[in-house]
Amino acid sequence: MTPGDPDDTLKYLWCVEKEWKLLIRFDAKDTTKYRNVHIWDKAPVRLFNIKGDPNEKNDVSSEYPEVVDRMRKKIADWHAVDEG
Repeated sequence: MTPGDPDDTLKYLWCVEKEWKLLIRFDAKDTTKYRNVHIWDKAPVRLFNIKGDPNEKNDVSSEYPEVVDRMRKKIADWHAVDEG
């Protein structure tokens, strides 16, 4: 992380609400080797039911778009996300 620019290596923003956990990809301007750690992950959004799937193996974002939208708004209200 660069002092004064905490988003420079940020890869994900997330929100937990009851049984739901939403992850949003955040493509920072990272130029460090850290960038390559998540190069395989191309999904812009992932939603997990952490009560029924505590190991977060099954992305259910397409099954619950209303949950994704609600939680995405919570994240955006907290930290603006430029989704290009």
